[in-house]
Amino acid sequence: MKQLLLSVAAIAALGLSNPARAQGVPTFDGSQLGQLVAQLEHMAEDLNVQLQQLATMRLELETQLSQLLNLEAQLTSLIEGSGLSELFASVEEFRALRGKLVGPLNTARSLASGDFLRAVLHRSTATQSAPYPRRNSGGTFKA
Repeated sequence: MKQLLLSVAAIAALGLSNPARAQGVPTFDGSQLGQLVAQLEHMAEDLNVQLQQLATMRLELETQLSQLLNLEAQLTSLIEGSGLSELFASVEEFRALRGKLVGPLNTARSLASGDFLRAVLHRSTATQSAPYPRRNSGGTFKA
């Protein structure tokens, strides 16, 4: 019986007691603050490096765009200006193949403007354009 009373008293004491609360004065950890500041400074340095890389990539993209525009102008002058187009293929056949050049140019323009979805769409449509013409046995061209 004495055992039962002690058990009931222990259960009542544990069950009815107030939850433990933190006591004492809050402390300030200066070393943790210093680590946080150092981490933020490192993150700021990383951001600056990434911004520099982005600027470099933008310059490279602009250079590639100008090269593609130059190539397009050369192709246009080759097709329309010199008569060489008649030796290789007709103007219509070259225009059918224009997607091979214009597709990457449109993709590069979309990337330069930050429209990555359109760049992917340009790339997928450029790969579906007509193949290069081949000369068949009769001397004419076929796609």
